[in-house]
Amino acid sequence: MFYLSVIPEVFDIIALNIKESGLWATKGLNRLIIEKPFGHNVTSARGFNEKLIEDFDETDIYHIDHYL
Repeated sequence: MFYLSVIPEVFDIIALNIKESGLWATKGLNRLIIEKPFGHNVTSARGFNEKLIEDFDETDIYHIDHYL
C-alpha cells in the first residue's frame, strides 16, 4: 500500500517510480492511495487520473480526503 500525500504534479512521477522499481510487484495488497487535492480544477484532476490509469488498474487507486 502506497500513500501519496504530495502535490498533484508529482503523483504520476512517484507512482511510475513505484511500479518501475518493482515495489508494486511485491506480494500483498497493492493499493495507491492519493490524498486531496487531486488537481487545481476538474480538468486537471481528470488529467492526473488519466495518467495514473495508464499504468495502474483503476480499482487499485483510491482518492481520499485527509480528514477521514
